[in-house]
Amino acid sequence: MTNGANQQESLEVLKLINAASTALRLYPLDSARVRNSVEKAYVGVKSFLRQYKQLRFSCKDGVCRLAGLAVDKVTQERLQLLTFNDLLQKMDLTEMVLERSFDRLTFKKILSVFSATPEQVHKVGGSRAFIEQLQLGSVFPEKYVAPGESEEEKARRQKVDGVLQKLAANKVNPDDLHFLYGKKKSEKIKKQIVQRFQTAEGASHCIAAACYSLLQILLKEKSISAAPAFSNMLIRVDDLVQTAGDGKYAEYAAKTVLLLVPVLDAPSVAMFLCQQYPGSFGAVFYEAVIAAVDMSCLDRVYRWTKEQHTKSVSSPAGGSAQMQVVSAGYERFNQTAKAKQLTASANIRELLAKTEESRKKKRVQAGIEALAAGNMEGLKNREVCISLPATIANLLKHDKEALAAAIIQNVVNGYREEKGELRERFALAIGGVAEKLVQLNRWDWLEKMTPVCLARIRETEVQEPGFRQHVQAMQDVMNNAWKKGNNDLAEQILDIFYYIRSKAFEKPETLRKVIAEIQDENVDLVLLQAYLDECFIRPVREIICKKITMQGPVAARFLLDTLISTDERSDRIRLLKLLSEIGEGLVPVLLERLPDPMPWYGKRNIIRLLTETGSEKNVPVVLPYMTHEDLRVQQESLQCIIRLSKNKIGKSLLQVLPEVSLSMKIQVVKNLGRVADISVVRPLTDLLEECKVYKGEERDELVEAICRTLGASGTKEAIPVLQKVVDGAGKVLGRESYVSAQHALETLQELNKKQLKPKKPRAVAKTVVQKQPAKEEAAAVERTSAPVVSYEPVTDSEEETAVYELLAKDKLEGAKRALLALIEKSARTQQFKKAEALRLRLIEIDSMALSDIIQAAEYIEEAKTAGVDENHIIIWSELYDLLTTEEFNEFYHALVHEKYPLEKIIVNQGDPQWRLFFVNKGRVKLYYQDKDNEILVKTISSGQVFGGDSFFNDSVWTLNAASMGSVEISTLSVDKVREWTENYPALEPKIQDYCKRVSTEQEFFQSSGANRRTEERQDFFVSVSMELLKEDGTSSDSTIKGEGSDISCGGLSFISRISRRKHARMLLGRSVKVLVEQDTETALEGRVVAIRNLYSAELGRSVHVSFTEKLDEARLSALTSRG
Repeated sequence: MTNGANQQESLEVLKLINAASTALRLYPLDSARVRNSVEKAYVGVKSFLRQYKQLRFSCKDGVCRLAGLAVDKVTQERLQLLTFNDLLQKMDLTEMVLERSFDRLTFKKILSVFSATPEQVHKVGGSRAFIEQLQLGSVFPEKYVAPGESEEEKARRQKVDGVLQKLAANKVNPDDLHFLYGKKKSEKIKKQIVQRFQTAEGASHCIAAACYSLLQILLKEKSISAAPAFSNMLIRVDDLVQTAGDGKYAEYAAKTVLLLVPVLDAPSVAMFLCQQYPGSFGAVFYEAVIAAVDMSCLDRVYRWTKEQHTKSVSSPAGGSAQMQVVSAGYERFNQTAKAKQLTASANIRELLAKTEESRKKKRVQAGIEALAAGNMEGLKNREVCISLPATIANLLKHDKEALAAAIIQNVVNGYREEKGELRERFALAIGGVAEKLVQLNRWDWLEKMTPVCLARIRETEVQEPGFRQHVQAMQDVMNNAWKKGNNDLAEQILDIFYYIRSKAFEKPETLRKVIAEIQDENVDLVLLQAYLDECFIRPVREIICKKITMQGPVAARFLLDTLISTDERSDRIRLLKLLSEIGEGLVPVLLERLPDPMPWYGKRNIIRLLTETGSEKNVPVVLPYMTHEDLRVQQESLQCIIRLSKNKIGKSLLQVLPEVSLSMKIQVVKNLGRVADISVVRPLTDLLEECKVYKGEERDELVEAICRTLGASGTKEAIPVLQKVVDGAGKVLGRESYVSAQHALETLQELNKKQLKPKKPRAVAKTVVQKQPAKEEAAAVERTSAPVVSYEPVTDSEEETAVYELLAKDKLEGAKRALLALIEKSARTQQFKKAEALRLRLIEIDSMALSDIIQAAEYIEEAKTAGVDENHIIIWSELYDLLTTEEFNEFYHALVHEKYPLEKIIVNQGDPQWRLFFVNKGRVKLYYQDKDNEILVKTISSGQVFGGDSFFNDSVWTLNAASMGSVEISTLSVDKVREWTENYPALEPKIQDYCKRVSTEQEFFQSSGANRRTEERQDFFVSVSMELLKEDGTSSDSTIKGEGSDISCGGLSFISRISRRKHARMLLGRSVKVLVEQDTETALEGRVVAIRNLYSAELGRSVHVSFTEKLDEARLSALTSRG
């Protein structure tokens, strides 16, 4: 269909949405007008999406688009008349995208956006925050991204495809299904399917695949309906069974049920119940499926359909179309024997529930009476604890305040005195009571409970049900206290919230999040405005400012919006001070607001605040503002970059240098002089060439700045550049350039004198003896108490040679400083082995230089941490959270990162492969060869580990591993693990525990296939001895004895006291000869394929041998008879 037709139908659907949103604003929610408008719009949208898959409307810069294309003038005018379009404009929402996954709940949320008041939107922090709170980010995206298959949809599709493949079992092809659906009717296909229906076995695969496929298509629509395609399919099946199957309906249905029912989940069963079942086969098939479905699954579906039926009966005109379909399905199902069983079970449950409820009331009453009398034992009963708030409310309602107060006081006293589980019950009861008192507006009582509630909030370290109740109650008490002028009480609560949110008090992130959510949801913007007004009155009371800044991101957004919108400079200065006091919590708000349109001073002030509160990671956000149209914003950006970049100032400034204006180039180059090194030479050389096209004083100032910065770089690479300027005598770049270049060149030449001298050949490590004149020899002997020692160089660098030259001159301190600088450089360039060797050399030179030795170790550790790949850390964050800093650095740098293209073999079956594989990206398949077929065992995805069996249990691989598309893997070798034994003994167990936890033990340690058995194993409890063979097949002198465990035609296993792991690994892959007790003449030859640790000093390890030639049954029987 043409784009024009798509746009016209889109317009009609948008009109339906507009009518629904208008009805919601004008009429009561439960009115027939609203219900009809909403239902009509929903049906219209779903119908459109079935045909076009997506409804996309966008309006930006006054241009409306449908399906991504600009509309004509007439359509533009019609769209501008729609009320919801105006609402979108006011909320600054430029895109609305509806996909096929759109459902009723999503539609309800969308309509709530169109009917929201400005106060509702402003309360949560603006339009975008309101959209995110409703989880409608994909419906109203900030930027449209072309749709693709989501991971969830992909997983679902793969699951459905797998089930269909299983049901078809290579006996059904797509043409068969299309014939049953009525899509293809050729005689050839009909003859083919009639042939299949000659037997119940052949027909059952066709029917099961067709039913399952149609049910999944219906479920994908997320709307229950009685599909004509389903009933028509059953009619065709009925005809085929009648003609080709001699009317054996029951037999065909039974065979189909055996295949279909095991793959039906609860949603599929619900959809099945709501279909029509025409014909003899349909009726028999329906009854057979109902009889076969598991009772627990059927019970869940039955309850849901009954609930929908009840709603349908009580709704006008029977409710929605979907509700009516479900209701009809329920009525049909209710006539079956299974339904009668479920009804009887439900009645029994209801009777038991009523009986239990009666008993519960008596228990609760007894517990409450005990509490009133001061007996705390009642709170051991959770029912009493949960019922206490309602009991207090009931007592207050009947004017029994004294009794209610006595109970609360007893509970508070009990909380203070008790410990352990009972104290937790008291806390839960107090939280519930506080919540109930808020509902009753009993602020005087709550004020008395505040100390104990705050104490509970302070001491809670894990998320528990009562914590949120305590926090919410205290938030309500605080808000009421502000309004009543009880500042001391309000500040007491606010301080606790602030210290927890700002991490001054140590708390788990989950608890901080609870406080943040509650506080942000309950900020009173009217009250904030009143406090802000007071802040502008002199003398300023700091406590008023504190009331604002301590109330989190909502207050920060409020202050920032005020800052951007105010015209008074004095007010802006005061607001800047207020905002800067918020600290790092302000940064997310600044980054959120910075891209928005605003006056220049708004941009400048946000960047200024970012300078005060941000960090180095925020620098990339600021870089583009170096080219802002207002110079004041550029200058503020430059200061921000310099302040936040820390050790990366040069890199950040060089990044913006080509883009900025001429005046800013001067400032950038001058600031580069503070951190200049060899990296500035090339960019400044290019800029110097560019200066030839500039004129005037700014050009001269820029050239002078370039020359000075090149001189400050201290590198000989800058000398030819400056020499060229000097040789030109300022003819091209002006007289000032000659003077600046000459001065910089002199500075550089002075700094590089040593590098400009001819280099002396380096000496090999030995005692240095220099021949001296006879007269000076005796004096030299007197001056020198010991020979000067020369060292074997660790690196080939000139810096290290300079260290030894300084040592030869007795300049120990200078040598240590130079060596420390070289260690830092080596670590920074990821040369950790060299850095570590140089650190040891430092110890060798001066073992008492403890501060320098510690500093060197810190350089290495910091560089290792800085060299970590961020994406890798995110993927394996759960593992890395288990490791200390030292363990993490050791583990990360022990990994080898590898990439594999499509279908590349990673490990071959039978390899003695002792590596652990961490999949960073892509998927890996594990499979084995069965004759000419590849049998898939498992698919490993990003964030998963494989290779555990051969790594931790000392075995060869019995599977192949190959890439499925492009794969990125990190591998850990067992050799690296061995190196950790002494310095990091806990590291290997942590990795092993992690691998066990992320998968079940069986799933993880069998992922490399070592336990895959093809022959039946039998007990074999006899003594055995295993003789190792040489490469030529002759016997060696090495023999290992043990006790047999089991045996099969293909191999055996026995237990031997092999204590050391390295000895176990040496056996892997070795050819051996096994001798069995009482049969020492006949040897069993084979190869050691696995040695498993039994984690018992007494038992040792289990040795597994694969025979070179399989045993025949007679030989096996003879051996097992001895065991």
